[in-house]
Amino acid sequence: MTTESDAQAAEIEIRGVGLWQWVQAQLDIAHYRPQAAPGVVVSRLSDRNGIYFVIKNPAASTYYRLSQRDHFLWERMDGTQTVKDLVVAFFMAYGSFAFARVAGLVAGLKANRLLVDQPVLVYQQASRQLQRRSVSFRVANLWQAFLQKQFAISGMDRFLAGVYNHGGRLLFTWPAQLVFVLVSLIGVALYMRLFTSGAFNVLGAQGSVASGLLSLLLLNLISILLHEMSHGLTVKHYGREVRRAGFMIYFGLPAFFVDTTDIWLEGKRPRLAVTWAGPYSGLILAGICGIVLTLWPGLTVNALLFQFAFLALLTVFVNLNPLLELDGYYLLMDWLEIPMLRRKSLEFLRSGLWARLQTGIGGQRPSPATLLRGLSRDERIFTVFGFLSALWTAYAVLIGISFWQARLAGSLSSLFRNSRGLSGLLLALVGVLISLAFVVAVGTYPLLLARRSVRWTAGRGLFSNLWRVAAMLVALAVALALLPRWFEAAWLEPALAIAALAAAGWLAWRNSAQFASSRLGWSLRCLAAFAGLMLLATMAGLVAPSRLDLTQAANAAAGWLRAAAWVALLQSGLILLASIDLRQLSRGEKLALLAGWLISYPLAVMMASQPGNGVATIAAVAAALVPLLTLTCLTPTFTSFWRTGMGPGWAVLALALASMVVAALAGAPATLSWLLLAAAATLHWLALRRLGSRGKQPEAGALVDDRLLLQRAFDWTAASVLAQFSEMAGRRAALALASSFNNLALAAGWPVKLRNGQVVGQLPTDEPLAAAGQTLGAALTVLLDLAGDEIGQTLALRTLQRAYDSLAWEDREVGGQYMFRHVAGADALSAAFESTQRDYARLLRQMPLFSAMSRDEIELLAGRLQPRQIKAGRDIVRQGDPADDFFVVASGQVEVIVQDEQGANETVNRLARGDYFGELALLRTAVRSATCRAVTTSQVLALSRADFDQLVRGHFSLRSKLDESVQRWELLRTLPLFAELDGVQVQAVAAGMHSQRFGPGQEIVREGEVGDLFYVVETGRVQVFLGARGTERVLRQSGPGEYFGEIALLAAAPRTASVRALEETTLLALRKDNFERLVAENLYASRALELESSRRMLQSRRSAAHAGT
Repeated sequence: MTTESDAQAAEIEIRGVGLWQWVQAQLDIAHYRPQAAPGVVVSRLSDRNGIYFVIKNPAASTYYRLSQRDHFLWERMDGTQTVKDLVVAFFMAYGSFAFARVAGLVAGLKANRLLVDQPVLVYQQASRQLQRRSVSFRVANLWQAFLQKQFAISGMDRFLAGVYNHGGRLLFTWPAQLVFVLVSLIGVALYMRLFTSGAFNVLGAQGSVASGLLSLLLLNLISILLHEMSHGLTVKHYGREVRRAGFMIYFGLPAFFVDTTDIWLEGKRPRLAVTWAGPYSGLILAGICGIVLTLWPGLTVNALLFQFAFLALLTVFVNLNPLLELDGYYLLMDWLEIPMLRRKSLEFLRSGLWARLQTGIGGQRPSPATLLRGLSRDERIFTVFGFLSALWTAYAVLIGISFWQARLAGSLSSLFRNSRGLSGLLLALVGVLISLAFVVAVGTYPLLLARRSVRWTAGRGLFSNLWRVAAMLVALAVALALLPRWFEAAWLEPALAIAALAAAGWLAWRNSAQFASSRLGWSLRCLAAFAGLMLLATMAGLVAPSRLDLTQAANAAAGWLRAAAWVALLQSGLILLASIDLRQLSRGEKLALLAGWLISYPLAVMMASQPGNGVATIAAVAAALVPLLTLTCLTPTFTSFWRTGMGPGWAVLALALASMVVAALAGAPATLSWLLLAAAATLHWLALRRLGSRGKQPEAGALVDDRLLLQRAFDWTAASVLAQFSEMAGRRAALALASSFNNLALAAGWPVKLRNGQVVGQLPTDEPLAAAGQTLGAALTVLLDLAGDEIGQTLALRTLQRAYDSLAWEDREVGGQYMFRHVAGADALSAAFESTQRDYARLLRQMPLFSAMSRDEIELLAGRLQPRQIKAGRDIVRQGDPADDFFVVASGQVEVIVQDEQGANETVNRLARGDYFGELALLRTAVRSATCRAVTTSQVLALSRADFDQLVRGHFSLRSKLDESVQRWELLRTLPLFAELDGVQVQAVAAGMHSQRFGPGQEIVREGEVGDLFYVVETGRVQVFLGARGTERVLRQSGPGEYFGEIALLAAAPRTASVRALEETTLLALRKDNFERLVAENLYASRALELESSRRMLQSRRSAAHAGT
């Protein structure tokens, strides 16, 4: 049976067109003919920034906002013009080549189903199917459903239209509106008088708290339903569609929703009316209740009416608060015509206002009054709104915590204790949902604030020093340990203990896996076992008071688990002490060991003499004695690691052990000890992740002899391995390793040895390089084996890899040829290095910036590139910082963010593999003009100015070629003709141009000829004129930075004027065929196009979210 695709393939074959050529033609966006989808509605609107358009596809219920220039292109998308034709049309209308704008607009319209051709989201669908298989996706989906999950009901637009047509329209007449104003004013005033009189109890309907709570929940649902229906009816009043409506779960509680996005096809007044309708309905309903309660005080439903009015007014108060992103916020935002007001305000406070305070206006630091007068209207709004938002956030969190502490937690506990039967249990569960929603809502703010603070701190290098990190973690542990006393919450103490022990055990076990079967690995495993056993003991202790029938068994289990935990803790110290030669300890270390052992005996006697049963006494003695003995055993380890990267972790572990002793003696909870234990494990984990070599090896300079390069490669690698080993195993172990290596080297007759962390000794000058490489390879293998015995082979090989990565590329090349091939594990590094260098060179060759460089020059540059792993969300460079590195994106995605004078951030580009930034840093002193942030976990390749300067000392042509390329780019980017192109596209145009020189009086182009060259004046001056010699009419003179002949790039039309050189002139010329190639390449592959599309779709989604509130 022949399928449709088979028939199409056969037809292609018959026409003589190859399948891949046909596919390429179909995917070529330059020849794509966009056609608007049938039935698209276009609405012309205006705001303070001018005219704009909103278009809608009713069939797909999608929307898109267009600027005037975008609308110019939209009107021409009739299926007859290609994307390339649209670029030409835009140029003829606006004088600019808009590759990114046109292709980005087409991509955005297609993605939003506004073109005849519908998007096929193959990769998104495949990714979604793969994600659904993971447990983390299911858990995240369940949590998201708890926070917010909508269940749309079909036909709601027809239902609301019916309500509006059968009487609902009367609500919008002027007599009805007058009545509503009077009812809301008079009725709310009457209700407030009743509320303050105490005649009714909000929570005590019919004298029962349980029934009152239940009635509040039901009445709240009715209030929300009427609130949302008011939004929907107002949308219908203005003749627009309610796209979706129905039931939803919001923070675990039932609610309703109405999507009012369609109102964005109307102007400012209808949008404000739709947003205001929800809170206004609450005022009207509360007013009606207030009037009824006053006029008929004896009605049986008055208690319910009182509750309903209270809920309606509470909803109005919450919704109209402009500091919350609800109706009041969107009313203010639409009225001021400042989109994303909250985000812009907070960004202005964080950066824009701070910069003004630092530099002032006019270069002088102003007073607050002078500063406010110098701010623009928007900046003043940002300042006031930003401060109020920050204060409201802090106020809401503090009030929420106080409310939980004073009311909700106690009421919830009482509800559970007093619940009887199924109805009581269900009511208690409802209370749990309410409290959980409250905790999530209140806890979101401090969690987000903490996350942003950590990112801000990390981005400014405050976490670069582990001792500083250790101080922060200790302070955090102390603060967390005091929380139970501050909030008087009994459950918080065991919760913190369980979380800290779980984290400590997990991290300690992960750290031990890095050290494999070495003594450090076994010691860390014992620490992990101690944390795990103590965690189980703590949980068993929690079971005992809650279940009387299990008290005895739970207490016995907890006791045995604690005993096993103390044994594991003591074992961790004994393992490390047993591997140390006590004769090599300093006098201070010996005195510390002796003091610890001497103190242990009277301490045990003192605690054993305390009154109590035998089991309790033994447990108390163990709780104080074992941590003290472990601390004593670890004393040599602490001193050995003191000046290493692992030192902060061991120091905090010592604090944890000391706090265990103090807690046991004082009879206090050991929560602080467990938190410090988790902090110590965290610091060990960070130290292992940050483990690195001694930096980058200095360049060889004029050194070109392979023998000396081989010697340098070994010296640097061995010293780097030893330095990293010292960081992980301690100074004492490093000295022992060096001594063992020197003894073996002496026995083997190798001409090298280790002294003070460095390699001494030289290769014999008469020994062949191959033999010398084999000797050094054997020595390096022995060094790695000795290190592996102490820290495990995994970490030993990691030290080799990092040492290898830090080698200068010449040393890596020679070392790989002669030495590393004889070292197990290093041969793979050498092969990977060669493959990586080829990949780096291939990336550089594809860049317009380096188009003028030879193959050898490209390989020289590639050899200096240093890879850097950047986590998602981390800044690579920050706007305003000094620029001293050039970056190439090797993998991942990087967004370019520019901050304006008001402090608002805008994403202006998105970079992917092969893109680059910071090229000016190689040539001159400058500051970063934008912030570059990793969107996903990314790898960038960095070339520092120092490395580049060192490289060009022996290759002067590199700087001149790069400087010439950058100068052309800077010249072209100033032309209005290329204003719509991003930096990479301008560099691609510059790379496609060639220089032409003309003498004084020499004719460049002639009127009437058909040309195919576009010119930019680089130096000199030219004259543009009409007519033949003797009848010439001079039109203008053009100098550097001006251009002519642009029509030749678009059409085979005769020249409209002649041009001659007035002096020695250098022109940059671009041929028509090169320009067409650039248009096709940039339309198809530019990352800026992806940015334009994603940015517009994001704006559309934000508009939809705005309208749906």
